[in-house]
Amino acid sequence: MTYQAGTAKTDITCFKTGVGMMCYGMYFNNVQGKHTPLFARAFVFRDVESGKKFAYVIAELCFISISIRQGR
Repeated sequence: MTYQAGTAKTDITCFKTGVGMMCYGMYFNNVQGKHTPLFARAFVFRDVESGKKFAYVIAELCFISISIRQGR
């Protein structure tokens, strides 16, 4: 069996003033600025003979909030 492998990394940092944060239950804590960039990393493996692919993606996110899903 022969496999090909590839990797990628991209910046997924977004910033919008006033969006809520994970603030230990304190609804009044919200985004005021950026401190640390966030990244997504991907590893893709392909079986050369069958052409089948497998992708493993890691994103530096705790969860996808409603604001993120709605693009706010």
